Amino acid sequence: MRYSISVAASLSMLAHALPAFAQSVSESEPNDNPATADTAALGDTVAGLVGGPSAQDSVDYWIVYARAGDTIFAALTGCTNCIESSHRIELLASDGVTKLPASYAYNRNDPQLIYVATVSGTYFIRVTYSPWPGSGGHSPYTIAFVERKCPDDSNESNDSFATATPIALDADVRGRWCPAADRDLFRIDVPRDSVLEFWMDSVTSHYEQPYLILYDSATAWIQKWGYYEAGTPPPSHHRYQLRGTFYFEPLTSRGGLPDRFTLHIRSYAAPPAGLSLERAARELLHPSSVLTAEERSYLDHLGNKNGSYDLGDFQVFLEVMRP
Repeated sequence: MRYSISVAASLSMLAHALPAFAQSVSESEPNDNPATADTAALGDTVAGLVGGPSAQDSVDYWIVYARAGDTIFAALTGCTNCIESSHRIELLASDGVTKLPASYAYNRNDPQLIYVATVSGTYFIRVTYSPWPGSGGHSPYTIAFVERKCPDDSNESNDSFATATPIALDADVRGRWCPAADRDLFRIDVPRDSVLEFWMDSVTSHYEQPYLILYDSATAWIQKWGYYEAGTPPPSHHRYQLRGTFYFEPLTSRGGLPDRFTLHIRSYAAPPAGLSLERAARELLHPSSVLTAEERSYLDHLGNKNGSYDLGDFQVFLEVMRP
Protein backbone atom coordinates (compact mmCIF):
# COMPACT_ATOMS: atom_id res chain seq x y z
CA MET A 1 0.00 0.00 0.00
CA ARG A 2 1.49 3.34 -1.02
CA TYR A 3 0.41 6.92 -0.33
CA SER A 4 1.98 10.33 -0.53
CA ILE A 5 4.12 11.11 2.49
CA SER A 6 1.59 13.52 3.94
CA VAL A 7 -1.23 10.99 3.74
CA ALA A 8 1.05 8.25 5.04
CA ALA A 9 1.90 10.37 8.04
CA SER A 10 -1.77 10.92 8.85
CA LEU A 11 -2.68 7.25 8.56
CA SER A 12 0.39 6.18 10.53
CA MET A 13 -0.56 8.57 13.30
CA LEU A 14 -3.98 6.89 13.48
CA ALA A 15 -2.45 3.40 13.56
CA HIS A 16 -0.01 4.52 16.26
CA ALA A 17 -2.84 5.80 18.39
CA LEU A 18 -4.78 2.58 17.92
CA PRO A 19 -2.26 -0.29 18.17
CA ALA A 20 -5.10 -2.85 17.99
CA PHE A 21 -5.27 -1.96 14.28
CA ALA A 22 -1.78 -3.41 13.67
CA GLN A 23 -1.88 -5.33 10.43
CA SER A 24 0.13 -7.42 7.99
CA VAL A 25 1.30 -5.53 4.91
CA SER A 26 2.89 -6.87 1.73
CA GLU A 27 5.19 -4.73 -0.35
CA SER A 28 4.08 -3.33 -3.69
CA GLU A 29 6.73 -2.78 -6.34
CA PRO A 30 8.37 -0.55 -7.13
CA ASN A 31 9.47 0.54 -3.65
CA ASP A 32 13.14 1.02 -4.36
CA ASN A 33 13.47 4.69 -3.34
CA PRO A 34 11.98 6.98 -0.67
CA ALA A 35 9.46 8.50 -3.10
CA THR A 36 7.88 5.07 -3.75
CA ALA A 37 8.27 3.67 -0.22
CA ASP A 38 5.57 1.35 1.08
CA THR A 39 3.72 2.51 4.17
CA ALA A 40 3.62 0.73 7.54
CA ALA A 41 2.77 1.66 11.10
CA LEU A 42 4.47 0.85 14.38
CA GLY A 43 3.03 -2.49 15.44
CA ASP A 44 2.61 -3.79 11.88
CA THR A 45 4.37 -6.74 10.27
CA VAL A 46 5.44 -6.27 6.68
CA ALA A 47 6.70 -8.73 4.07
CA GLY A 48 8.93 -8.19 1.05
CA LEU A 49 11.40 -9.67 -1.41
CA VAL A 50 14.77 -8.05 -2.06
CA GLY A 51 17.65 -8.94 -4.36
CA GLY A 52 21.41 -8.82 -4.06
CA PRO A 53 23.54 -5.85 -5.16
CA SER A 54 23.67 -7.04 -8.80
CA ALA A 55 20.01 -8.05 -9.00
CA GLN A 56 17.02 -6.08 -10.09
CA ASP A 57 15.13 -4.76 -7.05
CA SER A 58 18.23 -4.59 -4.83
CA VAL A 59 16.68 -2.32 -2.19
CA ASP A 60 13.29 -1.87 -0.51
CA TYR A 61 12.03 1.21 1.33
CA TRP A 62 9.32 1.43 3.99
CA ILE A 63 7.99 4.54 5.72
CA VAL A 64 6.63 4.78 9.27
CA TYR A 65 5.47 7.63 11.47
CA ALA A 66 6.72 8.06 15.03
CA ARG A 67 6.25 10.70 17.69
CA ALA A 68 9.18 12.19 19.58
CA GLY A 69 10.08 9.78 22.39
CA ASP A 70 8.64 6.72 20.64
CA THR A 71 10.99 3.76 20.30
CA ILE A 72 11.10 2.43 16.77
CA PHE A 73 11.68 -1.33 16.68
CA ALA A 74 12.16 -2.99 13.30
CA ALA A 75 12.91 -6.70 13.73
CA LEU A 76 13.81 -8.33 10.43
CA THR A 77 13.47 -12.08 9.87
CA GLY A 78 14.80 -13.57 6.66
CA CYS A 79 18.16 -15.27 6.95
CA THR A 80 18.31 -16.44 10.56
CA ASN A 81 20.45 -19.52 9.90
CA CYS A 82 22.48 -18.16 7.00
CA ILE A 83 26.26 -18.16 7.24
CA GLU A 84 27.49 -16.09 4.32
CA SER A 85 24.22 -14.38 3.36
CA SER A 86 22.53 -11.62 5.35
CA HIS A 87 20.04 -8.78 5.27
CA ARG A 88 20.81 -5.24 6.29
CA ILE A 89 18.32 -2.76 7.68
CA GLU A 90 18.92 0.98 8.10
CA LEU A 91 16.93 3.90 9.47
CA LEU A 92 16.82 7.18 7.54
CA ALA A 93 15.46 10.58 8.51
CA SER A 94 12.46 12.18 6.83
CA ASP A 95 14.65 13.41 3.95
CA GLY A 96 15.22 9.78 2.96
CA VAL A 97 18.99 10.34 2.91
CA THR A 98 20.35 11.04 6.38
CA LYS A 99 21.25 7.82 8.15
CA LEU A 100 20.24 7.83 11.82
CA PRO A 101 22.36 6.25 14.62
CA ALA A 102 20.16 3.28 15.44
CA SER A 103 21.40 0.46 17.63
CA TYR A 104 21.08 -3.20 16.67
CA ALA A 105 20.38 -6.54 18.32
CA TYR A 106 20.67 -9.77 16.37
CA ASN A 107 18.78 -13.04 16.36
CA ARG A 108 21.66 -15.10 14.97
CA ASN A 109 22.01 -13.48 11.55
CA ASP A 110 18.84 -11.36 11.54
CA PRO A 111 19.02 -7.73 12.72
CA GLN A 112 16.65 -5.74 14.89
CA LEU A 113 16.90 -1.97 14.56
CA ILE A 114 16.24 0.12 17.68
CA TYR A 115 15.92 3.91 17.75
CA VAL A 116 14.25 6.46 20.01
CA ALA A 117 12.65 9.10 17.81
CA THR A 118 14.00 12.58 18.52
CA VAL A 119 11.33 14.41 16.51
CA SER A 120 7.80 13.63 15.46
CA GLY A 121 7.53 12.76 11.79
CA THR A 122 8.22 10.19 9.14
CA TYR A 123 11.15 7.76 9.13
CA PHE A 124 12.36 5.49 6.34
CA ILE A 125 13.47 1.87 6.66
CA ARG A 126 15.93 0.73 4.01
CA VAL A 127 16.37 -3.03 3.40
CA THR A 128 19.19 -4.62 1.39
CA TYR A 129 20.48 -8.16 0.95
CA SER A 130 23.99 -9.62 0.66
CA PRO A 131 23.76 -13.12 -0.82
CA TRP A 132 26.29 -15.94 -0.71
CA PRO A 133 29.14 -14.80 -3.01
CA GLY A 134 28.20 -15.52 -6.59
CA SER A 135 24.75 -16.87 -5.74
CA GLY A 136 22.70 -13.81 -6.73
CA GLY A 137 18.96 -14.22 -6.46
CA HIS A 138 16.39 -12.71 -4.13
CA SER A 139 15.47 -13.33 -0.53
CA PRO A 140 12.09 -12.97 1.21
CA TYR A 141 11.93 -11.20 4.56
CA THR A 142 9.49 -9.88 7.13
CA ILE A 143 9.85 -6.89 9.43
CA ALA A 144 7.89 -6.68 12.68
CA PHE A 145 7.65 -3.12 13.99
CA VAL A 146 7.52 -4.39 17.56
CA GLU A 147 10.29 -5.33 19.96
CA ARG A 148 11.82 -8.77 19.49
CA LYS A 149 12.64 -9.94 23.00
CA CYS A 150 14.97 -12.69 24.11
CA PRO A 151 13.52 -15.43 26.35
CA ASP A 152 13.89 -14.77 30.07
CA ASP A 153 17.29 -15.60 31.55
CA SER A 154 17.59 -15.26 35.32
CA ASN A 155 21.38 -14.96 35.02
CA GLU A 156 21.26 -11.64 33.21
CA SER A 157 22.91 -9.24 33.23
CA ASN A 158 26.15 -11.21 33.46
CA ASP A 159 28.06 -9.98 30.44
CA SER A 160 31.16 -8.80 32.33
CA PHE A 161 33.43 -10.12 35.06
CA ALA A 162 32.11 -7.44 37.41
CA THR A 163 28.53 -8.69 36.96
CA ALA A 164 29.32 -12.42 36.68
CA THR A 165 26.61 -14.63 38.17
CA PRO A 166 27.84 -16.44 41.33
CA ILE A 167 27.25 -20.19 41.25
CA ALA A 168 27.68 -22.96 43.81
CA LEU A 169 30.31 -25.70 43.83
CA ASP A 170 27.70 -28.27 42.81
CA ALA A 171 25.29 -26.63 40.40
CA ASP A 172 23.43 -27.04 37.13
CA VAL A 173 22.96 -23.64 35.51
CA ARG A 174 20.80 -22.99 32.45
CA GLY A 175 21.66 -20.00 30.31
CA ARG A 176 20.92 -18.42 26.94
CA TRP A 177 23.07 -16.85 24.27
CA CYS A 178 20.65 -14.11 23.28
CA PRO A 179 20.89 -11.74 21.53
CA ALA A 180 23.89 -12.48 19.32
CA ALA A 181 27.19 -11.46 20.96
CA ASP A 182 25.66 -11.86 24.43
CA ARG A 183 28.31 -12.89 26.97
CA ASP A 184 27.54 -15.15 29.92
CA LEU A 185 30.05 -15.14 32.78
CA PHE A 186 29.81 -17.12 36.02
CA ARG A 187 31.93 -16.74 39.18
CA ILE A 188 32.72 -19.67 41.44
CA ASP A 189 34.50 -19.50 44.81
CA VAL A 190 36.45 -22.60 45.88
CA PRO A 191 37.33 -22.14 49.58
CA ARG A 192 39.65 -25.17 49.92
CA ASP A 193 41.73 -27.41 47.67
CA SER A 194 39.23 -29.26 45.52
CA VAL A 195 38.86 -30.99 42.19
CA LEU A 196 36.20 -29.44 39.98
CA GLU A 197 34.53 -31.34 37.17
CA PHE A 198 32.62 -29.22 34.68
CA TRP A 199 30.91 -29.62 31.33
CA MET A 200 28.19 -28.21 29.07
CA ASP A 201 25.24 -30.03 27.57
CA SER A 202 21.72 -29.28 26.26
CA VAL A 203 23.50 -27.00 23.82
CA THR A 204 21.70 -25.30 20.94
CA SER A 205 24.03 -23.20 18.82
CA HIS A 206 24.60 -22.16 15.22
CA TYR A 207 27.45 -21.32 12.87
CA GLU A 208 30.67 -22.10 14.78
CA GLN A 209 30.96 -24.55 17.64
CA PRO A 210 30.50 -23.24 21.19
CA TYR A 211 33.32 -23.15 23.74
CA LEU A 212 33.80 -23.23 27.49
CA ILE A 213 36.52 -20.96 28.90
CA LEU A 214 38.06 -21.01 32.39
CA TYR A 215 39.59 -17.81 33.83
CA ASP A 216 41.53 -17.21 37.06
CA SER A 217 40.68 -14.65 39.75
CA ALA A 218 42.50 -11.92 37.81
CA THR A 219 40.32 -12.78 34.76
CA ALA A 220 43.31 -14.21 32.92
CA TRP A 221 42.52 -16.99 30.46
CA ILE A 222 43.47 -20.47 31.75
CA GLN A 223 42.09 -22.83 29.13
CA LYS A 224 39.47 -23.04 26.40
CA TRP A 225 37.62 -26.20 25.37
CA GLY A 226 35.58 -26.79 22.22
CA TYR A 227 32.20 -28.39 22.78
CA TYR A 228 32.93 -30.80 19.95
CA GLU A 229 36.26 -32.34 20.93
CA ALA A 230 37.93 -34.29 18.12
CA GLY A 231 37.06 -37.95 18.43
CA THR A 232 34.87 -37.43 21.49
CA PRO A 233 31.07 -37.18 21.35
CA PRO A 234 29.78 -34.22 23.38
CA PRO A 235 29.57 -33.42 26.14
CA SER A 236 33.24 -33.69 27.10
CA HIS A 237 34.00 -33.39 30.83
CA HIS A 238 36.93 -31.37 32.16
CA ARG A 239 38.62 -31.46 35.56
CA TYR A 240 40.94 -29.11 37.41
CA GLN A 241 42.42 -29.03 40.89
CA LEU A 242 41.57 -25.54 42.12
CA ARG A 243 41.37 -23.20 45.07
CA GLY A 244 40.24 -19.58 45.05
CA THR A 245 37.96 -17.57 42.75
CA PHE A 246 37.48 -18.55 39.12
CA TYR A 247 35.23 -17.66 36.21
CA PHE A 248 33.49 -19.78 33.58
CA GLU A 249 32.30 -18.48 30.23
CA PRO A 250 30.16 -20.61 27.91
CA LEU A 251 30.68 -18.91 24.56
CA THR A 252 29.24 -18.97 21.06
CA SER A 253 30.06 -16.67 18.16
CA ARG A 254 26.50 -15.92 17.05
CA GLY A 255 23.60 -16.41 19.45
CA GLY A 256 19.88 -15.90 19.08
CA LEU A 257 16.41 -16.73 20.34
CA PRO A 258 16.81 -20.55 20.34
CA ASP A 259 20.43 -20.71 21.54
CA ARG A 260 21.03 -22.09 25.00
CA PHE A 261 23.24 -24.24 27.21
CA THR A 262 23.41 -25.92 30.61
CA LEU A 263 26.64 -25.61 32.62
CA HIS A 264 27.30 -28.35 35.18
CA ILE A 265 29.75 -28.10 38.11
CA ARG A 266 30.71 -30.94 40.45
CA SER A 267 33.24 -30.73 43.28
CA TYR A 268 35.40 -33.43 44.87
CA ALA A 269 37.86 -33.45 47.74
CA ALA A 270 41.53 -32.99 46.89
CA PRO A 271 43.49 -36.24 46.37
CA PRO A 272 44.51 -37.98 49.63
CA ALA A 273 48.01 -37.16 50.84
CA GLY A 274 50.56 -39.49 49.28
CA LEU A 275 48.44 -40.44 46.27
CA SER A 276 50.68 -39.91 43.24
CA LEU A 277 50.54 -40.65 39.53
CA GLU A 278 53.42 -43.09 39.91
CA ARG A 279 51.61 -45.16 42.54
CA ALA A 280 48.33 -44.98 40.61
CA ALA A 281 50.11 -46.30 37.50
CA ARG A 282 51.74 -49.16 39.38
CA GLU A 283 48.35 -50.14 40.81
CA LEU A 284 47.16 -50.85 37.25
CA LEU A 285 50.04 -53.32 36.82
CA HIS A 286 49.69 -54.83 40.29
CA PRO A 287 46.01 -54.60 41.28
CA SER A 288 45.18 -54.26 45.00
CA SER A 289 48.85 -54.22 46.00
CA VAL A 290 49.93 -50.57 45.73
CA LEU A 291 47.00 -48.28 46.63
CA THR A 292 44.91 -48.42 49.75
CA ALA A 293 41.21 -49.22 49.53
CA GLU A 294 40.49 -45.58 50.33
CA GLU A 295 42.70 -44.39 47.46
CA ARG A 296 41.14 -46.80 44.96
CA SER A 297 37.68 -45.72 46.04
CA TYR A 298 38.63 -42.06 45.69
CA LEU A 299 39.97 -42.53 42.14
CA ASP A 300 36.88 -44.49 41.05
CA HIS A 301 34.56 -41.82 42.50
CA LEU A 302 36.56 -39.12 40.69
CA GLY A 303 36.62 -41.14 37.48
CA ASN A 304 34.07 -43.41 35.86
CA LYS A 305 32.27 -44.52 39.05
CA ASN A 306 31.94 -48.16 38.00
CA GLY A 307 32.84 -49.68 41.37
CA SER A 308 36.50 -50.51 40.74
CA TYR A 309 39.75 -48.73 39.91
CA ASP A 310 40.72 -49.05 36.22
CA LEU A 311 42.45 -47.34 33.30
CA GLY A 312 39.61 -44.84 32.81
CA ASP A 313 40.01 -43.66 36.42
CA PHE A 314 43.77 -43.28 35.91
CA GLN A 315 43.25 -41.14 32.79
CA VAL A 316 40.98 -38.81 34.81
CA PHE A 317 43.57 -38.61 37.60
CA LEU A 318 46.23 -37.81 35.01
CA GLU A 319 44.11 -34.88 33.83
CA VAL A 320 43.62 -33.65 37.40
CA MET A 321 47.34 -33.81 38.19
CA ARG A 322 48.43 -31.88 35.11
CA PRO A 323 51.20 -29.33 35.86
